[in-house]
Amino acid sequence: NWRGLDLLLKAQPYIHDVLEWRGQRPNVNGDDFRAHMQRALRRGEGRNKSLLDWQLDTHGIPHESAKEPWLSVPTNSEFNSACPRVIINRSGSNRPPENQYFIMLFPWHRVWQKYKDHAAFVGLPEEHEAFCGACGEIPHCVTSNLYEAAQVIQGCELFIGNQSCPYWIATAMGKRTVLEVWLHGP
Repeated sequence: NWRGLDLLLKAQPYIHDVLEWRGQRPNVNGDDFRAHMQRALRRGEGRNKSLLDWQLDTHGIPHESAKEPWLSVPTNSEFNSACPRVIINRSGSNRPPENQYFIMLFPWHRVWQKYKDHAAFVGLPEEHEAFCGACGEIPHCVTSNLYEAAQVIQGCELFIGNQSCPYWIATAMGKRTVLEVWLHGP
């Protein structure tokens, strides 16, 4: 299941096609960075590099190119007409503790207090429920896939989240972001 990632990638003018891998030789393998990253981390190098840095290094792309937005989607009036200024995402609430990429020190309740009247949550229903249970109620922008989540993010002025796919979508779109950093894997 692509979960809309194929639609998001195909919306980019510099991507010609996205195909399911069936043994053919790919032009670009998005997983190539993992081996490069693991070798460096075993040597004690690169602990503070982001996934984006690893991708850029692996594929020989200058880091300066990531300073400009490189991901976009057409606006969707269904989402963007009701889109609040601030989008919040906190993923991982349904994962085992060792796979939850957030920390207890992040001031989520203060974030909620400041932005609750101008914010909505994008993410899975259980993530929205966990966030509201911990902080307070905000509307849930229900999306069925990553492409629709990107359309919601496209319409916001500020994105606040943890180290998640929606965060990286917001970063790639050049949105202002606030990141809850997971201290064990910044």
